[in-house]
Amino acid sequence: MAAAATVAVDYSRLKLLCILEGPGAAVLSHALKFGTKKTFTITLLDHLTSLPDSSTANFRVLNSERRRKAFNSDEKRKIADDPSCESFDVTLLYKSIKLACEDVAGPNDAHWQDETVMEGLLTKIKEERNECVHERPQMADEQQLIDKVEELKSLFNRALQAVKDKYRVSDSETKDVIDNITRLTQDVLHAFTDKVILEMNFDKQLNLFKQVAVSHLKDVFNEFQYIDPLLFLSGSEEKRVNIQTVFTKLFLKQQPKDLDINCFDVLKLLTAKDQRPRLAVVSGIAGSGKTTLLTFILSEWLKEECDRRVRHLEEYDIVLRILCRDTDAEDLETFLSLVLPSSLSVFNEPHIKYLKNCRVLFLIDGLDERNSTSEKLVTNILNITKHNKEKFSILATSRPERVEQFLASTRQHYEQSHISIKGIPITRRMEFAMQYCTSKIQERLRNFIKKQSDMTLFELPLNLIFLVTLFEDRPNCITSKITQSSLYTHIHEWCTEKLHHRISVHPTWGSNEPETLKMRIKRVLKEMYQLALQSLLQDRLYLSDNDIERLVDCCKREELPVKEVLGAFFTHQSSITNRIVMQKYYTPHKGLLDYFAARHIMLRLQDVSLLPPGAIRSLPQSATKPQTQRPRLQDRLISLLGPIRSRFQFATQPQTQCPRLKDRSQSQPGTIRSLLQGADEPHIQYPHIQDGSLAGPGSSRNMLQGVAQPHTRLLHLLDLRNLFFHVAGLLATEEVPNHSETVKEVIELVGETGAKWDEWLSLVEHTDYEESFLKEIAHYVIENPLRGAVRIRDNTLRSAVALLPRIPPTTVELLLHNENVNVKIVHALTNHHCTELSLQHHYQNPGNIPASDTVLRAIKR
Repeated sequence: MAAAATVAVDYSRLKLLCILEGPGAAVLSHALKFGTKKTFTITLLDHLTSLPDSSTANFRVLNSERRRKAFNSDEKRKIADDPSCESFDVTLLYKSIKLACEDVAGPNDAHWQDETVMEGLLTKIKEERNECVHERPQMADEQQLIDKVEELKSLFNRALQAVKDKYRVSDSETKDVIDNITRLTQDVLHAFTDKVILEMNFDKQLNLFKQVAVSHLKDVFNEFQYIDPLLFLSGSEEKRVNIQTVFTKLFLKQQPKDLDINCFDVLKLLTAKDQRPRLAVVSGIAGSGKTTLLTFILSEWLKEECDRRVRHLEEYDIVLRILCRDTDAEDLETFLSLVLPSSLSVFNEPHIKYLKNCRVLFLIDGLDERNSTSEKLVTNILNITKHNKEKFSILATSRPERVEQFLASTRQHYEQSHISIKGIPITRRMEFAMQYCTSKIQERLRNFIKKQSDMTLFELPLNLIFLVTLFEDRPNCITSKITQSSLYTHIHEWCTEKLHHRISVHPTWGSNEPETLKMRIKRVLKEMYQLALQSLLQDRLYLSDNDIERLVDCCKREELPVKEVLGAFFTHQSSITNRIVMQKYYTPHKGLLDYFAARHIMLRLQDVSLLPPGAIRSLPQSATKPQTQRPRLQDRLISLLGPIRSRFQFATQPQTQCPRLKDRSQSQPGTIRSLLQGADEPHIQYPHIQDGSLAGPGSSRNMLQGVAQPHTRLLHLLDLRNLFFHVAGLLATEEVPNHSETVKEVIELVGETGAKWDEWLSLVEHTDYEESFLKEIAHYVIENPLRGAVRIRDNTLRSAVALLPRIPPTTVELLLHNENVNVKIVHALTNHHCTELSLQHHYQNPGNIPASDTVLRAIKR
């Protein structure tokens, strides 16, 4: 019975929609006819372009740019195809009336909301149609439907009378239209049965599908354009802002030619005509703005075409947003059943049948975060798109380390584009930061950013937001020396302090041994750090049921409120699995997950109880006496990775895709491995690292039992590069036993991820030019020479000057955009051969200072 009631509601709503799109549209068409008095043989666009100077139509007051964008490309096609305007839908008719009719109120005049005049009555018809499309009317029985139809008939009659009064339409003509609309309405209500709906021709069904789907999706997506990157810090949704307000143009490059791309033109790459479907992948490190870009494109689709900044969106009927971290659907049909209104099920056909006849843009966010469910969904979308090349296009995002594998797997069937996102250009960082700060810190923040403008750290939007937050709430922790790890450390300490304060003033939890609160929170954090490394290696950002159970148990042991603790470091999000709404805790950002995992490794490294016997005594004598060698970081790291490797299946990968990690299988087992294998985790077996991937025999017993991860994708060392960068950044400021040996091993691990010059120069900045790291990086680069020239830009100039004097002569390319070129700094590169010199600012703004000549004298050619 429940199912039958649902179907009846769906049919009632469709009948209402048919009345609004039939008789309702006829009312608007009547108003347009007498408001323009154009002949049936002239298109509306031709009529508008030939309006006399005496015309009062609103189109006349638009400037040339607004006139050009008044109608989108789809609307222009409909206008050209039908000079009579009789096939226009309600939306196009309403827009046409506002622009083309004589003697109507201005576009923003209050008369359009006044139901006592023609403009307001026509607006009411349009709004009734939108309400119906968005499924807001609830029809519990047949009588409610009849009452609603009578209400609409009254609205139509009042609107027609208003048209008659404004444009002096004859009584007979008005009566004919009223009689026709009444007849059409009765036909829908009485003759338009459920059977008739199902027997509608496909074109009419498709038209209904588009209207209902587009309006419903725009209604749903409206919520997604409000963002707060620091929701996990504030805990309040009141600070969310519209992405249209804060979006800043991002720095995009088309690969492999390194061509600049305007982020507003990114969809142009999907419009080229080709025999194969189009696929574009935007790659960038965590925090570079990938999700922000897709969210902005989605928010642009919600706007009228004339107001959009992103170009080529008008070429799509429908935009679908896919989040790869979700576990909602394994195929596109299931996904559509979750995101589209249930009323569309009345056609008794799969949604995909109608979608294939629409022009669709898929925005797939986070290919690198695919789980076993979303992996199947993405594969299904790719297979369907492959056979629907003229209708479907895909724009996806991923971290760089996963792009090549994905492009290789789709190259045969798709015309591909690879776009790298570098974050925010130097010229726009100040503007971006100012949008998030209060007036009280603006001057200090401006001065700081000016001094640090070239740092690669602040290419990333998230890092700039972190910086602004610290300036607002912990200004004393910001110094001129700041790295990514120190920035994340300050943010993490701030989160911890806020949690400490909330618990200490809590009426229940605050009374429990307040003097030990800090230590209790610290012990829970240690558990989070360990879980972070496990989550990282399972390639997921959410807490599994087992993770939650462990954290809940830990909070109970430490007498801490679970909700407060988890809310301080994770975000709570809803997802749908098998039509059941489920709540999951997510790490707010991949960069924070890397940082937490690095903290776990650092705790292991700093634990002197894990040193081999006698090692502590030997440390003070290390300068003159050989010390007991501590297990290599690589071996200790492998031990930490042990609980994870049984969740992955591994395959051989070409060496070009992932560098080979040197075989350490004969290394000394080490105390940490023995400790994990023995007292703490006796069930752990250890993986081997082959071809840069974690591999090893399966284990039925592991610390993460119960966490279903039937992934088949390889986890490479390349996936852990940012983790190693965080470990390096922490090592640069914190002590561990055998520090120099540990630094050397971190450098080896970074090198074995396939690091090139850009990564080495970035690591120099990450470690704040610390001497021991500079020495070991230089040693590694000398021992493992890199091909090609060192390309030096403004943001890596300081790192290059610190590192390159320590290595033998090599080839460099100087590509500088800043106005001020420090010749003394450039002079440090004298020993190296410069094969390319580009001073962009001085080229674009030639002056009296011969900057290029001065630099040429300072370098070796």
